[in-house]
Amino acid sequence: MANIIFDWDGTIAKPDVAQEASERRFKTLGLNVDQEWLRHALKTNDHYAVNKRLISEYTGIIDDDELTTIMTDIFRYHYTAVIHERKNKALYPGMMQIIEKLSKIHSLVIASTLRQDLIDYSLKNLDMNKYFKKNFANTPDLKYSKQDLVKMAAKHFGKADFMVGNKEEDLLAGNLVGAKSIYVTWGATNADHKDKADFVANAPEELLNIIK
Repeated sequence: MANIIFDWDGTIAKPDVAQEASERRFKTLGLNVDQEWLRHALKTNDHYAVNKRLISEYTGIIDDDELTTIMTDIFRYHYTAVIHERKNKALYPGMMQIIEKLSKIHSLVIASTLRQDLIDYSLKNLDMNKYFKKNFANTPDLKYSKQDLVKMAAKHFGKADFMVGNKEEDLLAGNLVGAKSIYVTWGATNADHKDKADFVANAPEELLNIIK
């Protein structure tokens, strides 16, 4: 039996869920944004500054932690709605079945820099909470880095065997706790990062051949 840490966005859930939720958040704040700009900004978090500026102009709040909390409150509202609307279509094809199969043999947790309650709601909406032992995700003010969350997950296990993710930060966090990293190319943000991974999976079903 292996102890497996999964990233969420771009690994299990399609990133266009976050993009749709982000677009709706901007509309809530009175701004229509270019899709290509938003797609890039979600990878770099450049959209944070724009969201906070709009919120600050509307509310007069200037404290950064408070602005972050309001920003993630609005995002949680829309992200949960998109998951509710799309159901299994919010996930990569075949991912639900792969997670179910892995959970029968191995121990699975999630480590995500998205908000804890957002992940909790998403798992409940998709009836997936039964597959994961625990969910290590962020505070409303986004206090934790991916490394922080993966460390928490590894401490929960005692020993983490695999880290599954689509970003360089996932690979680095996995290496930090001694887990073998699996880079998933279906949600990859940069193909060059696969050279830093112990394993590369090009389709969800390939995870079953790597994790035994």
